[in-house]
Amino acid sequence: MRALSHSSISLYLECPLKYRYKYMDKLPEEPRHFFSFGKSVHSALEFLYGVKLPPPPSLDQVLDVYRKKWLPEGYKDKDMEARYLAEGERIIREFYRTEVPKFRPPLFCEYNFRLQIEGVPVTGYIDRIDKLPDGKIHIIDYKTGKAFDLGRMKSDPQLALYQYACRESLGLEAASLTLYHLPSNTPFTVGGYSEGFEEGVRDRVAAVARGLTDQAFEPDPDDDKCRWCDYRKPNPAIGFKGCPAWRDEYASPEEKCETAYGNVDITCLVDKYGELKAKARALDDELKPVKDELERYFREKGYRKADGTRFRVTCDSKEKWDFGEKDGEVKRILEEAGLLEKVSSVSAAALQKLLKDRALDRDVREALESFGEKTVVRTIRYSALDKEPGNGD
Repeated sequence: MRALSHSSISLYLECPLKYRYKYMDKLPEEPRHFFSFGKSVHSALEFLYGVKLPPPPSLDQVLDVYRKKWLPEGYKDKDMEARYLAEGERIIREFYRTEVPKFRPPLFCEYNFRLQIEGVPVTGYIDRIDKLPDGKIHIIDYKTGKAFDLGRMKSDPQLALYQYACRESLGLEAASLTLYHLPSNTPFTVGGYSEGFEEGVRDRVAAVARGLTDQAFEPDPDDDKCRWCDYRKPNPAIGFKGCPAWRDEYASPEEKCETAYGNVDITCLVDKYGELKAKARALDDELKPVKDELERYFREKGYRKADGTRFRVTCDSKEKWDFGEKDGEVKRILEEAGLLEKVSSVSAAALQKLLKDRALDRDVREALESFGEKTVVRTIRYSALDKEPGNGD
């Protein structure tokens, strides 16, 4: 297995299929100006902090390196590139003015770590590591993108991974960690993350490793997330048909009519489907009291199936949890248990999935359940007595 990084872990959790296209199939991506800009500014700061002894390089020297290492890829035109070049110079001047008066050569600049987490190779680069007087370290990561606030720092998996890597690779404890937002010249700093939070980061690594081992590469489509994805559209130049989740959007009329059984009249099928769905809705009022009576029967008897003379119905039960307005209490429980990163958001769906995990600590489960309200949803399915069960109603 190729070594994982924070970026590749995050990409797999965002969309497993995009991970496969990028890291395994190595399909090309369009250059992005924000990547070029970030790397260009990082190169200048790497030069600034790359000295072994004071004094630091002069501002003119740092700006000269910035211009020489400028990456022009991804900008839509020369005007846009010129604006970003000037913005980078502004950022570097402000950073130099603020930070150089307290300059000390760092312990490491662009530190490359490689380690094993749960038996999985993990690697990464840390922009800067400063040694503190008490022997502990301060980890700094530069950001050139959109603004954020201190709230992000409370649960940043990238910095938590860096903290863990420094302890395992260097034997050094992080007393503080900083995300330095360069455009606003603002450092956001927190103390070291808890062991429970680090465990959540290790769980992320293990989850991605399991997915890769199981060849789990299903797409996870979302309009906002997929809008800028290079793999959404077909690329005939390399024989790429596009993401299957969006393939219908780019298919020709002929392709839309092609099936394994030949061509179909898709217009006729769509209209027929609409007509039948309208008739089905008209039967809902008649069906509902029958369904309610069946659910009551199964609930009271505790049975799962019942037979008529021509049909069989089965009743599947599923627990659902509603946490109402208790987000704050739930988030506190998850954070204390180091599980906040295990859920994509404090939502009913994410918490439901967590509660289904048999490995969840019993005390954590009981604490979460105390803030939720459980309901049982029953799904009625039917089949002819000599056939497999049909769709739920």
